[in-house]
Amino acid sequence: MRVPSSPAVAPKGEHRLVIVLATTLGVIQVGLMALLTWEQQALTAAAIEDVLQSGYQSIRTQVREDELGLAAETRLMAAEFGLRQAVATRDQPTIDSMLENHQARSSRIRYAVVPRAEPSADAGPDGGAARTGSMNFELLRTLGEARLVARATADILAPLAIASLQGTLVVDDAYAQRIARLTGFELVVSVSDPRGGGRILASSVATAAPAAPPPGAAKVLAFGMHSFMPVKLLSLPDMGELWFWIGKPTAQAVPALSEVAAVVRGWLLLSLLLSVGAASAVAYRLVRPITASANTDALTGLLNRRGFEPNAASAFASCRSRGQTVALIAMDLDKFKPINDTLGHAAGDEVLRVIGGRLQRFFRSSDLVARLGGDEFCVLMRDVDPDRLQRLIDGLRQVLHAPIGREGRNMAVGCSVGVAFGAPGDALDLQALMDRADTALYDAKRSGEGFSFWEPQPAA
Repeated sequence: MRVPSSPAVAPKGEHRLVIVLATTLGVIQVGLMALLTWEQQALTAAAIEDVLQSGYQSIRTQVREDELGLAAETRLMAAEFGLRQAVATRDQPTIDSMLENHQARSSRIRYAVVPRAEPSADAGPDGGAARTGSMNFELLRTLGEARLVARATADILAPLAIASLQGTLVVDDAYAQRIARLTGFELVVSVSDPRGGGRILASSVATAAPAAPPPGAAKVLAFGMHSFMPVKLLSLPDMGELWFWIGKPTAQAVPALSEVAAVVRGWLLLSLLLSVGAASAVAYRLVRPITASANTDALTGLLNRRGFEPNAASAFASCRSRGQTVALIAMDLDKFKPINDTLGHAAGDEVLRVIGGRLQRFFRSSDLVARLGGDEFCVLMRDVDPDRLQRLIDGLRQVLHAPIGREGRNMAVGCSVGVAFGAPGDALDLQALMDRADTALYDAKRSGEGFSFWEPQPAA
């Protein structure tokens, strides 16, 4: 009656099958989730691009309206009699006062009276201007500083043209925020320096955007909670590149797609959990009967040697860790061979079945009862009281010695019992305990008493 000194720790076959099935289904589900997520992201990116493209058209329309409004207001102001008279008489205090009044009424537009044949005040020795191709804005660089403006000029007639009135609309944060309120789309204006670097000229949000998209960037870029589509308006070697970034919070750009994506992810996660649970249930249903059959003695329904060894090792280790006393009872049937030889194997099998049933009913459900082979039985008892063990063994022997009836005949079966127990303080492992029980069983057979406790052998 031998067991390995260190029980195997590899998972049982059913556990391995569950792990394999669950892992396989998990990989399939994760792959499907990744594929659907990728497709959803592609659809979302295309939808966001369409939304931002419409936003660009809305911003272009609003900017054009602002340009037309700037031209109309500049012409209207240039035609005012008081301004014409002040310019004709060169009354600078009156000119300044009128411009300040108009500036107060329209804070977005700055006016200046420019004498005929004078260059613009925005030009400088290292400055210049370039008009964008798609919008009537000018990118100005004066003393290294870049500005984006829209300008309108109207002649001041008295009655001939004596000067020009120039209205300037500066694209700054306030202007970008106004565009965002009117169109529902965020606007960031940036310019890159031809010598490297760049800066933000205007922004309706605090989200930072680069001066230019990185090489090979997608059409739609994410910055924080926003999605932006960059549109290049101007590119000149000596002026740099001018970019409009049209943006919108990603969740607002495609709310329906975001909700659908969340639902799809939820269903995929639920299906993953259900699949793993189903795989585990199927594996246990298929494999557990096979495993139980491999670990169970088919004749008696008790544990066989294969099933007893790992369970005994686990129970022994648990009792030792809890400070409990463990008892191991080894048993051999004394008169089994004559019954088997004279009455046949069917009678012998009947004896083994009856003995197995009696053992199961006699011991507790927490005790491990096994048929190790032939007429050899073994019981591992957990948390036993050594003082009550003698009475328990007496009752056991009485149960096992009871006659077994078969076809009108009573078969008398004897039994030899060897007992060994390990107290919490003993330096004892399971194999040593089983060796002691074997020794006690041998002593019981040799003495003819049919029962023996293991006792230390006296020193020679």
